[in-house]
Amino acid sequence: MAGANGAVTAGAIAGFVEAVAVHPLDMIKTRHQLNAGVNETIAQSVRSLLREGGARRLYRGLVPELIGMTPTRSAMVCRCMLV
Repeated sequence: MAGANGAVTAGAIAGFVEAVAVHPLDMIKTRHQLNAGVNETIAQSVRSLLREGGARRLYRGLVPELIGMTPTRSAMVCRCMLV
């Protein structure tokens, strides 16, 4: 059973790291798409986000993403390692 526990833990950690690393980029992409007429460049979108709320603004909505991503990745890694 140690193999299954290790796989679940590895998947959970991978999901957590993935969500934390990718979420700011996804936030910038979404903001840039929504404000296509206002922000002409991605750099302007980033400046606008940082001006609104600092670095914390880039992680707005991270908790729901973690709630969904961590168990999903955990199950995926567990399935791949044990099959």
